[in-house]
Amino acid sequence: MTLTQDHFSLNTLQWITVSLGDAGGKPGEVGWEFDRPSFLAKQPRVLEEVSSAGFSSVMLEVLPTQTLQTYARVVADSGLSLSPGYVHIGLPEDFGLDYEGGSDAYFRWFDGIRRRAEETNYMGLDRVFLAADMAPGRPRIDTAAAVGYDADPARLDRVANIIGEAAEVLVSEGITPRCTITSAPGSRRWTSSTTSWLQFPIPCLPPDLTSVISRGRAPMSSRGSRRTPSESQICT
Repeated sequence: MTLTQDHFSLNTLQWITVSLGDAGGKPGEVGWEFDRPSFLAKQPRVLEEVSSAGFSSVMLEVLPTQTLQTYARVVADSGLSLSPGYVHIGLPEDFGLDYEGGSDAYFRWFDGIRRRAEETNYMGLDRVFLAADMAPGRPRIDTAAAVGYDADPARLDRVANIIGEAAEVLVSEGITPRCTITSAPGSRRWTSSTTSWLQFPIPCLPPDLTSVISRGRAPMSSRGSRRTPSESQICT
């Protein structure tokens, strides 16, 4: 396949990065400028710069300070199309919170996932990239560490499980999650590239997660065959 300009979409990360140290820890409170009301006035200019740079598409990112209708109007005015967005979920414990499964607080922990599903459906898209949160205080943020540094299998299981729960929320709303988690030896997890699903044989995820995710898209490589990754560990 010959790649053309229309195969690429820009993530406007370079316009919005502030500092993870500014994060408050609650869903929706991350260290990005687009969380701030002052970014509303900048958004049309940013989209204009994306278009001027030669891109025809931008990654979906509804500001937490605006309505779906306003965002749709701003994007339409820019002349850009939308590509699937991104959503992350972290462990409450990483932010000093002690939420138990089944509690009201734990249910609300997934509000950002439900919001992204709503945004995705409203904009006429059917999938979203789902990943683990980059919580301050973890080695992947605070330490120049190689993959596998400070590996914690029990914590890795908790990360995998909460991503699995987030995937179930998305699927229940008709959205296909594209997940990425690096596997530990002998575990069962899912990952994807931008064009395909790759299956990792990992037992620590709930068995029903496989069926939940595979209902969205078959676990095949971009060449149509199943792929087996090399063993590795994750620094979460």
